[in-house]
Amino acid sequence: LNKVEITIKQLSDNYYWNSVNWTSGEQWLPVSGTKAWSYDAKNIQWITDEFFTIRTRALDNASNLEIPGPGITFMYDNKPPEISIIINNDIKYTNSTDVVLSLTAVDTGSGVWHMGFSNYGMTWTEWEFYNITKPYIVTQGDGRKSVFFKVRDRANNSAFIDDSIILDSTPPYALTIFINDDVTETNSTEVILKLSARDVLSGVFMMSFSIDGENWSNWESFADEISFNLPPKHGDKISYYRVKDLVGNIAEPVSKSIFLNITSPTEEKETPEKSYTKTEYWFIIIIILIITIILAIVIFIGKRKKRHKRELAIKEAITIKPTPTPKLEKVPEALEKSPALKLAQGTDTSSTTTVSSTPQQLSVASTAAPSTSTPPQIGQTPTIAQMPQAQPTLQLPPAETQAQTPAQVQTEPQGEPVKQKANVSPATGVETPDQGEPQIDVKPTPTITQTPPQPLTEDNK
Repeated sequence: LNKVEITIKQLSDNYYWNSVNWTSGEQWLPVSGTKAWSYDAKNIQWITDEFFTIRTRALDNASNLEIPGPGITFMYDNKPPEISIIINNDIKYTNSTDVVLSLTAVDTGSGVWHMGFSNYGMTWTEWEFYNITKPYIVTQGDGRKSVFFKVRDRANNSAFIDDSIILDSTPPYALTIFINDDVTETNSTEVILKLSARDVLSGVFMMSFSIDGENWSNWESFADEISFNLPPKHGDKISYYRVKDLVGNIAEPVSKSIFLNITSPTEEKETPEKSYTKTEYWFIIIIILIITIILAIVIFIGKRKKRHKRELAIKEAITIKPTPTPKLEKVPEALEKSPALKLAQGTDTSSTTTVSSTPQQLSVASTAAPSTSTPPQIGQTPTIAQMPQAQPTLQLPPAETQAQTPAQVQTEPQGEPVKQKANVSPATGVETPDQGEPQIDVKPTPTITQTPPQPLTEDNK
């Protein structure tokens, strides 16, 4: 080959490079080399984002000139993309390390291609395809946090930019509150609160108030002095106060008390109501439960004891104790000689008995058998066999008193009567002592009245 030439055409105006400037008309420029050829293009006045066409031709030693082909067409792009970054919608402060990046990148030449990030602008993340948003985590610790954003286009032109945000995770501190210049008593429900608080980063932003520490007023812009209304009730009043900073960190509330005296001077001040903590409330509830359980146990044991006593009483009531053998008392001598006793004992067989019954009285009449003995003479003492036999009479008490009156045996001789009273068994005539409860009904023994024989005189011979 004799030589190699190139032509550089700017397509926007069809101008050619003549090694000095752009001119009209085709211009062929020689290149250097023998087997490989090159042209120094550093002096060419390239126009950014313009398209150019380069063609080549060769001439051999026989002066044969090559017909140039279509060449190559390209865009010259030496301009980096135009980019921007906004952290958390461009707010100045945040209380979280988690942020959101809003990204833009524009490249009118070869186009936006990749993006990368860094906290300090030195160590970058791996390239990733461009996107308009990116969740990102900044470093720990309060203070200013920067995020670097880098983009490159398809011509490998790159650009970077950064944005910053202040991390504030600490709530306000040094809160103070004074009521009426820190007096201890007032007679008006309207008071003046003087307030203060500090926050070195985002600053004290809003404040809120409460009278019980639980129910708070709406947030309002912070002020160092406001008018405040106390509840219209005589006694100690507590005002609670809290603030928050610009990013929403809420400080621990503080409080101040003042005594509201709205009674007449002669009236005594109301005793401040006792306020209990949650721990105290739980302690009281546990004590009440323990007392309730103890009372329930005592009541249960008492009922068991009463039931046990009642069961023992029932067992004793239904148990029939054996009747002790009564002691036999000596029958009076006068009663031993009584024909009525002999009649009751069945020893007099010489008489016949007639029983008659009425609603109130049962009578037993005994008629003595005719005596075969010779009547006693004057001056002699008659024997019992010679004496006229008495007619014993059996009398029963009224029906309504029979079950209540113990059986009695009475012997009523003429003259001064001799009475013998005893609880006597109807069959044996033996005295039976009172057994108490339980009681066994005993049929009353009929009363036997025996008239003693009359002395023998001249008139009744």
